[in-house]
Amino acid sequence: MDRLSRALRRASAIADAVLALADQCNQWPPGVLVPAGARAQTGAPDSAQTECLLVPATGARLAVRLRYRWAQLWRVDWADADPSSAARRGADQSHADQSAAAHPSSFLGGVCGVGAKTVRRRVDVVLPVAELAERVRRFPFALPGSQRSHPMPGAAGAWLTRRRWPLSGVLEVSAHRLPGLRDALRLRVEVHNDVVWRAYDAPPTAALRRALIGVHVLLAVSDGHFVSIVDPPDWARPAAADCVNARTWPVLVGDPRRNDTMLAAPIPLTDYPVAPDRTSVVAPAARELSMPLP
Repeated sequence: MDRLSRALRRASAIADAVLALADQCNQWPPGVLVPAGARAQTGAPDSAQTECLLVPATGARLAVRLRYRWAQLWRVDWADADPSSAARRGADQSHADQSAAAHPSSFLGGVCGVGAKTVRRRVDVVLPVAELAERVRRFPFALPGSQRSHPMPGAAGAWLTRRRWPLSGVLEVSAHRLPGLRDALRLRVEVHNDVVWRAYDAPPTAALRRALIGVHVLLAVSDGHFVSIVDPPDWARPAAADCVNARTWPVLVGDPRRNDTMLAAPIPLTDYPVAPDRTSVVAPAARELSMPLP
């Protein structure tokens, strides 16, 4: 395992710790990017942008890891001979949809035989830093929908059905040279949900089925270092202030002696948000992050 892979692995563990805390304290999951067509009915964004400062060495490579979660709906059906069973299942589904609309958190918790969980997914790219200032690099990604059913062990007549809806997006990476600033670059990473959405009358929670959930980006450089956006050195302060971050908070993570890894989180954080003992998270009060769909 090379140094970039090790850096991303450590940063992924830090991100998991930080976002687990946020999930516990928020009604809605953080970092939700819905289809563009669902913005009006949800109040949620369809894209996120991260800008940060990078001082690369000659021949440096940049590893970019986009991590997100994909909603998976599950339900239990009973294959019995009772003619009312189909109607009962239909009523259960209707009640579940109504409950999810009234109580958004139930979408991820499960009611009346219907529930949901999320499946982790990621996009990994490694790029020569020298090429990033020449053009925007675009990396489309797509996940096909699926529906699978199977008998539930130990529950005669019960069938478990899992459904995932198609999901797609684009990761874009680019850089802008900053002359006179110690060969620094302003690095930009954008994430877009490009699902086509026309279910305008659906409850807002329906958009979560086609959303990128818990979106965050990890960055690691093979040779060089990132500059803190939270507490930049004097020479970089104006450039750091010019960085435009939309729905992300880039912070340094990993080894403070190297400054070679950055986490663009969907919640406000400080640099090095995980304490040295790796068991506690140093972050703003999580309950202050409670909010409707971002």
